Amino acid sequence: MRYSISGSVYRWRACHNVRVEDLERRFEELADLMDEFGLVEAKLSGPDWKLLLRKGNATAPNPPLTATQVGPEHGLAEPLQEPEPEVELEEDGEPILSPMTGVYYSSPSPKAPAFVREGQEVQEGDVLCLIEAMKVFNEIVAPRTGIITKVLAKDQDLVQTDQELMVLKSE
Repeated sequence: MRYSISGSVYRWRACHNVRVEDLERRFEELADLMDEFGLVEAKLSGPDWKLLLRKGNATAPNPPLTATQVGPEHGLAEPLQEPEPEVELEEDGEPILSPMTGVYYSSPSPKAPAFVREGQEVQEGDVLCLIEAMKVFNEIVAPRTGIITKVLAKDQDLVQTDQELMVLKSE
């Protein structure tokens, strides 16, 4: 079993005449959805209940990132949107993929210029964009020197793990 059920859930189950097997099946479905979307925490609620699901001892499949705390100047993210369909890339361009699910930002603040633009040359280690996940702004950096040929994500888009953010053509 990949989760544990606390005593309060059993009390709720008894009050609402729900079988433990049904609860376990639902928890398993929710755990599968969390895995599918790369979530480590999910909050659900109804008129008379609240549920917090949190993965314990989760190991991130992504490489460690440099996290930068940024103030609230970005404001609130827009409502969730479906990711853009994948775009065919130039043969010699390498896609820069999002290492996590989060909100995409092209600049450090709303009034600041974008980190990069199409056609711009970047050096290895240059910041390309930010991905906000769990109130932490993670810098996405250039893996090598090259030219940004295409920016695929838009400001405040919800991006998924391994979604293409931009294309980098090596020099």
